[in-house]
Amino acid sequence: MQSRTQPITDDRPIVAGMSSGQQDDQEASKRFLVTREGWLTKAMSALNDVLFVPIGQAVPTNTRVACGWPSRGGMAKRRRAIGQAWHKRASADGSYEVLISPFLDEPVAVLATLGHEMVHICVGFECGHRGAFKRVANVIGLVGPMTATRPGPRFTEAVLPVLEALGPYPHAQLGIVGGLPAPPGGPESTGPRPDKGRMIKAQCPTCGMVIRLASKWIGARSPACPNLECSDHDRLMEIER
Repeated sequence: MQSRTQPITDDRPIVAGMSSGQQDDQEASKRFLVTREGWLTKAMSALNDVLFVPIGQAVPTNTRVACGWPSRGGMAKRRRAIGQAWHKRASADGSYEVLISPFLDEPVAVLATLGHEMVHICVGFECGHRGAFKRVANVIGLVGPMTATRPGPRFTEAVLPVLEALGPYPHAQLGIVGGLPAPPGGPESTGPRPDKGRMIKAQCPTCGMVIRLASKWIGARSPACPNLECSDHDRLMEIER
């Protein structure tokens, strides 16, 4: 009886002394080693060399980066927090930490967010988004409001060779987009279900003013900062979900 199974063809060159199966194992190992944290760590090192060192703003060597949710506003529908830097005082081993939101998966946006948080670490957290922060952010090519910078032409041009060397960002966007309902079969995560009756916290990222309001008003419109002395007065506040 003749088998109907088609032969498997492999056009890859055979490495001397290595079987096709061994090559498969080696390639699988390489893919496994390309983690999000590994990619981000290499990206931070490259951005440091290309954008920060030339202007005398080297990122401290005791700086780590990972893919993770910011402590506030990471799941907000409006003015979502997409990155966060932590001072070494908050770390048990004295390391600065940068978190890049799992909501981001577009490589240029990831690098722009990483660059934004690296500026915070370089110039000092006490600057906020003013003074030295704004000067350095503009020099490396970040544009727009300093609380929500975006990559400008200079930044994008500078990171294209970096992205080519890094390869694809090994991540897919995580998080419900645009308020879509949970997928069939249950909630989208194993976390606690939201308490619809609780008051929602809204905070101005510039002056820090906090107000609380019912969730139904959040659905209508995010509140604006009511502090008349705030430089971002009347801008939308960050919602903590």
